[in-house]
Amino acid sequence: MRGEAIDHRTDIFAFGAVLYEMISGQRAFHRDTAAETMTAILKDDPPELADTAKLVSPALDRIVRRCLEKRPEQRFQSAQDLAFALGALSGTDASGAARAKPQPRTLQSQRWALAALALISVLALVWGFSRGSAPVVRRMQFALPVPGQVSQTALSADGQWLAFVSPDEKTDVPMLYVQRIGSSNALELAGTEGATYPFWSPDASYVAYFAKNKLLKVVASGGSPQALATTSIARGGTWGTKNVILYTPDPQGGMWRVNPDGSGNAPLNPSLFEKNEQSHRWPVFLPDGNHFLFWAGNFMNVSNDRITGIYESSLDAKQKTLVVPSHSNVAFAGRELFYADEKRRLVASVFDLAKGTVTGEPRVVAEFVGYQPAIIWGAFSASANGNLIYSTSTETTLSSLTLVDRSGKELGRVGQPGTLSNPVLSPDGKRVAVDVADSKANNVDVWLESLQGGSNTRFTFDSTEAVGAVWSHDAKTIAYRTVAEHVRLMSKAASGLEPEKTLLTSAISADIVPNSWTLDDKQILCTKFNENHVGDHPTGLVLVPAAGGEPVPFAATKASQMNGQISPDGKWAAYASNESGDWEVYVTTFPAAAGKWQVSRGGGNEPRWRGDGKELFYIAASGMMMAATVGTEGTFSSGIPIALFTVRGRASVSSTDLFTYDVTRDGKQFLVNRYLQPEHPNPLTIVLNAAAEGQK
Repeated sequence: MRGEAIDHRTDIFAFGAVLYEMISGQRAFHRDTAAETMTAILKDDPPELADTAKLVSPALDRIVRRCLEKRPEQRFQSAQDLAFALGALSGTDASGAARAKPQPRTLQSQRWALAALALISVLALVWGFSRGSAPVVRRMQFALPVPGQVSQTALSADGQWLAFVSPDEKTDVPMLYVQRIGSSNALELAGTEGATYPFWSPDASYVAYFAKNKLLKVVASGGSPQALATTSIARGGTWGTKNVILYTPDPQGGMWRVNPDGSGNAPLNPSLFEKNEQSHRWPVFLPDGNHFLFWAGNFMNVSNDRITGIYESSLDAKQKTLVVPSHSNVAFAGRELFYADEKRRLVASVFDLAKGTVTGEPRVVAEFVGYQPAIIWGAFSASANGNLIYSTSTETTLSSLTLVDRSGKELGRVGQPGTLSNPVLSPDGKRVAVDVADSKANNVDVWLESLQGGSNTRFTFDSTEAVGAVWSHDAKTIAYRTVAEHVRLMSKAASGLEPEKTLLTSAISADIVPNSWTLDDKQILCTKFNENHVGDHPTGLVLVPAAGGEPVPFAATKASQMNGQISPDGKWAAYASNESGDWEVYVTTFPAAAGKWQVSRGGGNEPRWRGDGKELFYIAASGMMMAATVGTEGTFSSGIPIALFTVRGRASVSSTDLFTYDVTRDGKQFLVNRYLQPEHPNPLTIVLNAAAEGQK
């Protein structure tokens, strides 16, 4: 306006003006006429942000005013200085965030961070160059406060949108949220209860995700979710530029492809799946929409493993190429692959798209990234334009064994919080067997916890993962599953005074988890994962002799069954099946499996019997604990299920997380593996131009 020379500090002033408007909701120098506005820009200071009735920290107010100084030499002298000042705010009270709601609403206390993210791409162009010269692309990193603990994230291809999964504050059921990077509005997408592992369509108009044993898509602005395919316990998906969706429907086996309208659902070439591989998962399409990256291998964690790692292949290929030996999922941005290394650092390697190989040594992007060894997954996501988002936490896996009554009232807690799963009460109700994950040892063991304030005892000690403990009726023996080079069904004296016994050995790709003992303790009803299956039948029920021997199928159908529970009188078996398209609870006769009765309505799993066999409990699709009276005189009958309380269980992580609760013999108390909300959710970290350093 004065005719003076302009430089990058002019952009600093413009940034301050836009940031002021995003925070206050009004323009910094607005006047009735253009001439008056120009005069105000030259001579007047904008109104105090405190006068706008917005929650603004003093530190942020000082940053905005420094940007808006009339004299250029009094402003920030570089975008780097401004970025540093904004990044420093993440440790102050201005970084708090409120829970996103089903309807978008302004998150006042985090507005500063979101506004900064919206405009930081402008700063990236300013930083490091003067007007008239070529832009220098630089990496910039910021902490993004979140309204609750985030379990999974996905960036859209253009880096402008974030999808994330977070527990609902009332029910703790995971819900899907979307938010524009830089916006102060977050939207909870209705109907996405139980969402996991979201991913975007190439044009960011849809978000695909997994829930209720289905692959679904939903309009990013909200709407009714549309089911595309049936899944079991899915392990990731990706939507390519050729409008093909690639996904892993089950924890055991290979990947499938499907069109966005649900047509063309079919497995990829079976030849991609090789001997000693347990799973193909976490696919990521490359820019051409034909080639993709994914993780393949097993969970043996042997030192000389030459199979497990990140691979590249294509939709019509009959073979795959090992890119990086790794126990991690992968993301691609710019010219780099991002993955978690063995020290759980987030690292990047330059990737040659033409050759499908990496070059040079990996560089460290972050010294620590959240990681879940049970599923080979790190908490990070990248966009095609080179942006990256990651979390240093996996606190959504933390839980506590909580004793509640039939109304859901908490009566106390058992043991210490941790990454727990599959609680099973002893027949006398005095102890509970539970799987406890040790993140430092990268292992899972069975522990025995006392419900009467006694000592807690580690029950399994091998370096192999041990899960799914089940007590025999006489309480003398505990069956469980281990996995190393093979999967083994084991039994061991509950006293711990006798060596363990191997009841069954199976291939690494044919997992098996015990569910329930027969009344005479001579057989064990188990959930078995079918090896290299094709179709909608990844799991089934089998009976294994307690003395050891081959499994015998029970209630075999073309659908999946799991969570088998034999009734207290030994004449009935309850189980969950997806034969109707949704998971429901059924009862059949035992041991003949002659006849079938549906107990649940509108979805259900994890059945448990009351001690007298006159009531059956299960968890509804809504996350409610349900109870149904049953009659077994002459034939089986069940009453209308009634809702007892919201379970608030920890979301399943591993495919072996089969049970969230157990119930006392009198049916009056429940031991629930309840999700433990962190007091202060860790922020996410957004890295703009994350691949810039690898392109130098």
